Amino acid sequence: MRALVLPLPGTRDVAVWKIWTYYAARHSPTTMYGVGGTPPERRTLEFHGAETTVDYPPLALDELAVVGRVYRALNRPAFPDTPALTIAIKTPIVLFEVGLLVLIYA
Repeated sequence: MRALVLPLPGTRDVAVWKIWTYYAARHSPTTMYGVGGTPPERRTLEFHGAETTVDYPPLALDELAVVGRVYRALNRPAFPDTPALTIAIKTPIVLFEVGLLVLIYA
C-alpha cells in the first residue's frame, strides 16, 4: 500500500525533508544545524520559498544527502520539485520498513 502512494505529497514532514534533501545535496550535512553563537543559532534552510531548521539526527541527514545527490545527478542541477522528488525521498523509508519487517519475521 505504501508503494502505491509514493508520488502523493504526503504530510508536512515531506515538505521539510525536501528542504533538507535539497540543502544536503548541495552542501555537507554537517553544515545544516547551526551557525554558532551563544546561545547557538539554528541555520534556516530554504527550498522553493519554504524555510525550516534541522531537528533530526545526523544519520537521517546523511541518508537524505545521498537521496538528494542521486536525484540531482539524474534530474539536472536545478533540483525540480516534482513527484519524482517525493518518490525519491519516500522510497528509502519504505525500503527500511520492508527490511525491518523481514528482520522481525526472521
